[in-house]
Amino acid sequence: MKSVVRTSIAIWGLALAIGMMPRVVRPASPDDLPGAMKAIGLSASINAAQLLLIILVPAIITLIFGRFAPVIAERRWVAWSCAIALASAPLTLMTFGNVRHVLLHGVVATAIVFLRRLDPHFTRADVVLIPTLFALYFAFLDLNFGGTAAATFLRAAIILFALRLLRPARAFAAAPLAFIFQIGFFEPRWAGILAVLWILLWTAAATLPLSKIKTYVFFPIAAAAYTMALVGWNPPILDVFEDAHSLLPASEMNRGERPYRDIVPMHGLLADGLLDVAVMKTLGDDLGEILKTRQVLGALSIMAVYFVALAATTSAELALLSVFLSLALFPFNAIFFRIVPALLALACAVAGTRLRARRWFLVAGILLVVAAITSVDFAIFSACVATFAAIRARAIRPFLIGVGIAALPIVAIFALFGILDDFFHATFAEVLGASSVYVTGPIDIPHGLHTLGGIIAYVGDANTLAGLFWFVALIGATVALTLSPLRARRSDAVWLVAAWIALAGATYVVRQHDYFAFAIAPFLIGAIVAARRHSRALAIALSIIVALIAKPTTHLFDVATPLRRAHGIVASGFVEYRGTPRARGAVMNPATAKALASAQRFLTTQLRPNETFYDFAGAGSLHYIFDRDSPSRMIEVAMSERESTQREIIAALEHNRRVRAVLILFPGGITHVDNIPNSARAPLVWRYIQEHFRPAFSENGAEFWMR
Repeated sequence: MKSVVRTSIAIWGLALAIGMMPRVVRPASPDDLPGAMKAIGLSASINAAQLLLIILVPAIITLIFGRFAPVIAERRWVAWSCAIALASAPLTLMTFGNVRHVLLHGVVATAIVFLRRLDPHFTRADVVLIPTLFALYFAFLDLNFGGTAAATFLRAAIILFALRLLRPARAFAAAPLAFIFQIGFFEPRWAGILAVLWILLWTAAATLPLSKIKTYVFFPIAAAAYTMALVGWNPPILDVFEDAHSLLPASEMNRGERPYRDIVPMHGLLADGLLDVAVMKTLGDDLGEILKTRQVLGALSIMAVYFVALAATTSAELALLSVFLSLALFPFNAIFFRIVPALLALACAVAGTRLRARRWFLVAGILLVVAAITSVDFAIFSACVATFAAIRARAIRPFLIGVGIAALPIVAIFALFGILDDFFHATFAEVLGASSVYVTGPIDIPHGLHTLGGIIAYVGDANTLAGLFWFVALIGATVALTLSPLRARRSDAVWLVAAWIALAGATYVVRQHDYFAFAIAPFLIGAIVAARRHSRALAIALSIIVALIAKPTTHLFDVATPLRRAHGIVASGFVEYRGTPRARGAVMNPATAKALASAQRFLTTQLRPNETFYDFAGAGSLHYIFDRDSPSRMIEVAMSERESTQREIIAALEHNRRVRAVLILFPGGITHVDNIPNSARAPLVWRYIQEHFRPAFSENGAEFWMR
């Protein structure tokens, strides 16, 4: 430890020297010889003086303070705390810090030495300090306590460290719930005050051990709240193409039409329509309320990541750490509701293996059914892993009972509404059966994985990292699970997560989506824990490598800080369209808003209230916004490629005389999915439109043809 302490002192001395470099800058004198430095008005001796500073200051600082290394190294927590305080000084300089901040690092290290008689007893439980630090840092940003990001973060870290010296780790169990105040319900100043008060009062009052509540309530809620604190409570952004996948089925079901028979949810009933209908019935049909609710539910994905890691490691602290590792590695995989039930089902199957508890397989069976009506693709991945795990754990009976408990009521309800046959036909024949039309092209391995040098050069690229870890998971699962393919071992829990990652690689094969990345952080944490059983040195080395790859300071200062200062994602220049009640509460591109006004003018002047249009422009959200019936069962044209489906649409257009118009173009709509025009994807429908409809209206990018 003495060498670690001396090294950290030298690093601090280097940071001090770099911080002092501007102080030796002086202007050129009239006697200086002509040169590049004099041309810009500076003395050429500056460079030599700064180099001398960088060489001598660390040496002098280490010579003076290095003699205290034996005293500092007497207590392990003192040595590591001082080393972290001193060695992190360059990071402060990198984030707009100055020499005063470097000196503050030295003051903190000195204070730690004077307090070395304390025994705070740092353990794994102190992982809770990471989200608590983020919450306190966000609060100080809201209160503008510190100015620059470096100064603000440093103050938050010092205050939190002082609190930890006074209070045990268990006193911070609920402190991360301070993120709830920072979601956006309160004005920033009040959010900062309430968050600080929550942290101070809770840590001062908490005395009882709250292991179960912390594990299953405090930490998962804090994980989701952190994501929402980053995203904020600003008006959500409308995507007329993507949002149609849930808005259009919701609009049709709200009109009394039946899912699967009258409108086909593309991914699953729960995600594509049913939740939106529930919002319409309870909170109203404002677009903003629906999209915000979907955003909140999407934040549960990071909570699901937490539970997968908890199942793989049985440690709440490591599960919480996996949340921040996941956000650091793949920040854009933070909000995605469709994957939540599937990940929770995976977590239960993993927990059943890890704990040798069959009851978890019963819960996994229930959640798999929920996953199936949320998003079929992810349900398939989890079903394969859960079935395999149940067979190996001799728990197939409780697993099937769980499936039956959830499936029977749903089957009964579908049968009651007369859509059971439609559900199976639409899901397996029309959606999964037509999935080939969405394959974007041959498998393209990320560029960063083509060569060993490419891996090193692109190590910070999210796609490269996802691909690299996918191969690691594939090999790891293959090696571990083939050792005893039909007999479960506790240590196989993490390799079941790896197997899920390997199967979920299908999302990349089809659409080049890295959705399998949601399980990568739990897999990495679990793999490190598994490695520790064999070699502590290997586990430490892997931890350091993962930490360097994750670049936590990049997430903190380049992602979290700008988002917090803006109080969430702000759609600069986007506007709200208030021409119709259903569109309120959301924002959109100004071009889309203008086109909506034009579309509304056309619909209200050229069509009767009970007449409607067919969407051939990939802008199905307009059916919801203007509350017009959709004549097609399919949400988008790409789902209509089968000849039988095209003829079904033609028949609907022919016999439904209320269909007076066809939407041909609309800003934000997609008429060329994967660069294939809708006219090529559905040529029979396009020919019918050309024969029976004529151009009638074109304004602000919105183009309608009329019968």
